[in-house]
Amino acid sequence: MKDKKLILFDLDGVIINSKKNMEWSWKEVQKKYSIKKSFDQYFLHVGKPFHEIMNALSIDDASHKIEKLYCKESSMRMDLLSFYSGTKECMLDLINKGYLIGIVTSKDKLRTDLIIDMLGVKFDVIKSPSNKLRGKPAPDQLLSAIIEMNVDPSQVVYIGDATVDSQAAKRAGVDFIFAE
Repeated sequence: MKDKKLILFDLDGVIINSKKNMEWSWKEVQKKYSIKKSFDQYFLHVGKPFHEIMNALSIDDASHKIEKLYCKESSMRMDLLSFYSGTKECMLDLINKGYLIGIVTSKDKLRTDLIIDMLGVKFDVIKSPSNKLRGKPAPDQLLSAIIEMNVDPSQVVYIGDATVDSQAAKRAGVDFIFAE
């Protein structure tokens, strides 16, 4: 890791265990919109942008409204997520060793910011999908972080837990570490 300057992390499944939060939010969506797709079916696609998950589940009607409700419910139940053991200490250790650290996630900016505030660590760069940056597996967010931090892709490692994370890293030309 001596040749690395920037370490980027996915959020869900890497820094936080958000499965209970996701399940709660999905159940609220199911109730409100009478959706029959199970949480397990939804969870198979986690890591992709929300609209792509809806497409994969063949839910086209009101997908924007569904996403809005899902995010609202998720934001209200932050108590249902937890940080993996040693996360804060690991981040602080990396900072003390001189690494730049960042987040590249499919989670929207509002919830990402809430979670980072809960962790209490200052990240150098944070990227969420936006109108200008496509979500994973597109490399846009990773490339934007690399440009913002003024480093070469060869000096970056991305840590994620999903196929879309690996695909985004490959497309951005950065090393990838799979987190179990």
